[in-house]
Amino acid sequence: LRQLGYGNIIEVPFGSKAMNEDKYVNKRAEMWDNIRLWLEQGGGLPQNTRLRAELSIPEYFYDNKGRIQLEPKEKIKERVGYSPDVADALALTFARPVASKNNTVRRNTVAKTSYNPF
Repeated sequence: LRQLGYGNIIEVPFGSKAMNEDKYVNKRAEMWDNIRLWLEQGGGLPQNTRLRAELSIPEYFYDNKGRIQLEPKEKIKERVGYSPDVADALALTFARPVASKNNTVRRNTVAKTSYNPF
């Protein structure tokens, strides 16, 4: 993106610290759980069979501190034969809080907008 001239790029390492370190092992688990919360609050998905299938692939468990952890991508690839890259792209849209229309940042909620990557 930088090479294409886009400015203000925010890198999101999936293994980095979650904003809520007491609940999630890493940023990846937090983003994926935020997808779940968003959908429960009325978020909508496009009619994309691949995305919908990929969202159901990763298994999760709790670490010894009771935090949510997702199955490693390497294990997913071994188990199903591919990586859920389209679902990961959706997860990246949940990396940071979203400013509402009045420019206040939502800290503990998920935006209620439809996602359509196509």
